[in-house]
Amino acid sequence: MVLRNNRIGSATSEYSGSISNAWSNAPNAGCTLFDLIVDSYTPESTSLSARGHLTLLLSTQYETSIVTGSIDFNNIPQVEIFNLSFRRARISFSEVQNVTISDSNFTTSPLYISSSSSKTVVTILRSILEQNTVAALSVTNGTLTVSNCTFSSNTQRAIYHNNAPTPLVVINSTFDNNSLSGNDGGAIWAGYNITITDGHFLQNSANQGGAIHSDGGSISCTRCYFDSNTATTGDGGSIWASRNIRLESSTVMRSITKNAGGIYGQNISIDNTTFYRNLAGDGGAIYCAGDVLQLNNTDILYNNATGLGGGIYMVGSTLMIYNEGLSNISYNMAGQSGGAIYAPRAYVTIEWAVFISNSALSPAGNGGAMMANTVLLDNTLLLGNSAGASGGALHVESLIADGTSFRNNTAAGAGGCVYGSGQVGFHHSNIIGCQSGSIGGGGVYADSVSIAKCYVAYNDALYGGGVCAIREITVADAVFSYNNALDGGGIYSPNSCSIVTSDFRNNTAITYPSYDISSSSRLYGVTIYPCDSGSTLYYTRGTILISGHHLNEISVTMNLRFQGQKITTYTRSDNAITFRPSVLTAVDAPVSLMLGGVNVARTISFDAFDVQMQDFLNTLYTFVPSLTDYMLNGSVTFSSDRLNLSAVTLQQNVTAEISTHLGGVTLPPGVIEPESMTSGSYLLYYTTREIPAEFETNVTTFAPVAGISLYHSNGSEIIVKKTETPIIIQFNMDRDNNSLHCGFWDESLLRWSTEGCNTTYSSLVYKCYCNHLTNFTIISKGNDNGNRSTPITGNGGNPMVSNLSGLNNGLGIILGAALGGCLTIVMVIVIIVLLYKRKMKRGASHISLDTVGELAGKIQYKSKIYDGNCSTVWEGLYSDTNQVAIKVVKIEYRARLMEEAISLRSCISTKSSPLKVEFVCQTLTVDGVAVSRVVMEWMNSGSLEAYMERHKLNSEMAYNIGSHVIKGLSYLEDNNVVHNQICPKKILLSIEGNVILAKICGFSRCVHSGHISPKEDRSAYSSPEAVQGQPVTPASDMWSFGILLWRIMSGTEPYQQQDKMYQQIGNGVVPQIEPRWNLTIRTIIEQCCRMTPKERMTPRAIVRRFQMSEHNSTSNVHDEFDPYGMIDDDLDEREVR
Repeated sequence: MVLRNNRIGSATSEYSGSISNAWSNAPNAGCTLFDLIVDSYTPESTSLSARGHLTLLLSTQYETSIVTGSIDFNNIPQVEIFNLSFRRARISFSEVQNVTISDSNFTTSPLYISSSSSKTVVTILRSILEQNTVAALSVTNGTLTVSNCTFSSNTQRAIYHNNAPTPLVVINSTFDNNSLSGNDGGAIWAGYNITITDGHFLQNSANQGGAIHSDGGSISCTRCYFDSNTATTGDGGSIWASRNIRLESSTVMRSITKNAGGIYGQNISIDNTTFYRNLAGDGGAIYCAGDVLQLNNTDILYNNATGLGGGIYMVGSTLMIYNEGLSNISYNMAGQSGGAIYAPRAYVTIEWAVFISNSALSPAGNGGAMMANTVLLDNTLLLGNSAGASGGALHVESLIADGTSFRNNTAAGAGGCVYGSGQVGFHHSNIIGCQSGSIGGGGVYADSVSIAKCYVAYNDALYGGGVCAIREITVADAVFSYNNALDGGGIYSPNSCSIVTSDFRNNTAITYPSYDISSSSRLYGVTIYPCDSGSTLYYTRGTILISGHHLNEISVTMNLRFQGQKITTYTRSDNAITFRPSVLTAVDAPVSLMLGGVNVARTISFDAFDVQMQDFLNTLYTFVPSLTDYMLNGSVTFSSDRLNLSAVTLQQNVTAEISTHLGGVTLPPGVIEPESMTSGSYLLYYTTREIPAEFETNVTTFAPVAGISLYHSNGSEIIVKKTETPIIIQFNMDRDNNSLHCGFWDESLLRWSTEGCNTTYSSLVYKCYCNHLTNFTIISKGNDNGNRSTPITGNGGNPMVSNLSGLNNGLGIILGAALGGCLTIVMVIVIIVLLYKRKMKRGASHISLDTVGELAGKIQYKSKIYDGNCSTVWEGLYSDTNQVAIKVVKIEYRARLMEEAISLRSCISTKSSPLKVEFVCQTLTVDGVAVSRVVMEWMNSGSLEAYMERHKLNSEMAYNIGSHVIKGLSYLEDNNVVHNQICPKKILLSIEGNVILAKICGFSRCVHSGHISPKEDRSAYSSPEAVQGQPVTPASDMWSFGILLWRIMSGTEPYQQQDKMYQQIGNGVVPQIEPRWNLTIRTIIEQCCRMTPKERMTPRAIVRRFQMSEHNSTSNVHDEFDPYGMIDDDLDEREVR
């Protein structure tokens, strides 16, 4: 042995013999640390006790030095072990306050560390602990940190940490083949919280919590990998926590548990994690025993439960799958119900997810993809799911589906896609190719059904091929086609039915050809189109027969048109209407039947032209000359949900444009060569349409197919290709995603291609720059059959992560595209007159900060609109053209103005945003005179606070205002900024006609995330953490946003008892949310106003929620009043509060 006094630099002393002998010769004074170097095989056992305040460092410089004797360290202040190997030894520490072990090996040599003080600190670094027959590392009391270690083949678990209330931290360590028979936590057992980063857990096993067990705390894992861990008799094949679990960027695969879940915990939050091929009794991947389960960008694939919930078993009330990218929950299986998710008591919210081929195939199995209480779906795909009983995709009590596609789902009982025991609603969704067996509802079977702007096709059932509604059904602006049943090919509704402006095409039924509805039903503007010989319309030359049910009810008024002519003479019975029109031009002439009143705005009727869309396409060339003439002279106008026509004139030097809500096309000058330009008008033809069968490939598409053609007024098509100036095809997306690119259909190769096309992306808009005209769409990277075209991004957001690769060869998928039926896009035809019109520049754009001298002559004051104690606000002009608001602050408040100006310029970044009031410029002196002013964008209707004093707002206004405000808050979050004072006073409105624009203002009190909000900034809209003096984050603004929506909906100020207000806010009390309020608004308020900031909705999630809800403002501009009145004496108001 060698003993050295390293702290005071004395000469090295050498001792031969035992460790105990060397330690006993250590001086009691004048030395702080002793380094005992083991230089040989050391078999003796020893016990070392404290020698004053000496720190003991036990190490070696020789690879052959091995300690085989047991060592007890007692009451020594600090012990460090470095670069030593132990075999068949027992190393124990009693009342040692600081233990550090590094670069050492412990083979069949367990470590015991015990202390009566929780202040004990234990650190294990870069060490190996293996082949122990008791716990490899046992710590009683104290904080334990394990970093870069390996625990292998320990048969009584790797780590035992009886650590309440101190944490266990594991970093970059591996646990493999550790086990524990008859107890819990094969790799780790802890009595309190566990935090793990970059951990690997392989083939560990125990009764419960095969890899990790937290008996009294929560578990957090980041970038961890779990593979083949097993819970032999209990729950949690990989993880069991008595409290909460947080997983991020991790993988849990091949976990096996007899009872519940690959992971088992109370409230669970999961981000960017994959669960693959886990097996359990209930909840193959996840068993959530608490109230809240949150998933973001998480894949749950090929998991299996012999009982309930092949992927997830949810005990509690709230399950949220909110995705900035895309969650893939597919190929899961349950032996009973809930093939992917079983959540019978939960309110489930899902955004941007796919459910493919999940199943619950037992005879009593309900909900092939999910069984839940209440479900809200946005932009979700459910494909090929199946159930042995009811609800091939979903078995729910109530459902709201927006922008969602149901395809090829099956149920042996009722509801091939959806079974609802209560009320279900579909908006801008598809229900296609689904089938039910012995009961009914090939697409949907429910007590009450609401369908709006949906496409229901190719579904099959015994009753109600498309929909079977037991109590009532409401249908508006929908298309039912090619559905089949014994009764009610499209709809079976024996009690009550309301159908408005909807189309029924080629639906078949043995008993009643198209639909079977009650005699008390309300039918308005319903169109039944020509069908084959087995369906609705039968006609021969000279006579037309329309078959149906209850057609003779007096309450059902009728309007018949054929070839544009109104039919006034017909015979009518309960099952048929027969008429002989005066003019028949063809055996297959198109026929439309209007049951109820006629909605002219939705009727295509001019010059004997009353047809369905496919007929129009087939005869387009014939109609082009007359269409052009009629529309140019103004005698014909055309408008409907799916077809839009206006006149067209195309000139050589004029750009031709078509614009719809889905996108458009810009045809630049020079596309037609001068020598090819002939007299007459041209027709530019733009469609967004159903994807033809020949386009169905293995390419994932994200927008409707846009077809563009150019015709001469004589009906001939103009071939456009290899143009020098590119043609621009625009696609308007409903979410931020800059990872896609443009593709066109190559007719010669029968595939999607990108050759000759460039792509740009900015602010939810893709633009394709191509040199020819054909069919275009937006496809994902890697799905272009070998061609590449990288988008050039402008203000692009986070790329969406697609997890669909390889899951379904031969399927073209569109998520969220919606026009009369999301996945299948009905056609839009636009024929326009090209008028070159110059746009006036309105409003203030972002202008760089000018110097004082440059600014002096640029501002013109028009009228004073507000006069307060601290400031005045003027309407004015900047640089003669831009309408602006000019805030002039009295000299004593100049510092406050500077704070606001700096926030606008610096804190919010220099990028211009349409979601916040733009900062134009600031000045401090002009011509030597002290003037403090900020010039900002003009908002003509003042603050939301002042507006609400004069007007009562409804849910539609809440949608419009909220959707603008939340985009602004998302912008702030991206810049790591907390506004800190979101309230009606800080929201400005600009109202023109029916258009409402809301922007955030008042940035003088904003702070960076993580800072503490000043006490004087508290208000009724402040978050609990702000009131409690804790650091605020963007989640704090989410609380304020929730209360803002509450204020709009309720019409009253929150927290009426001023003396108890801050106590209530600090305790997380939320004002009463009325059940009568709009469900989406109500849900957003509830999910924003949660006590724990991490559990609140993110701005991006709310932005997507609003994007899925298509509320249009119907409000009007009211009297002018005090615009910018909110930029006033906040200091005085804070003192009052």
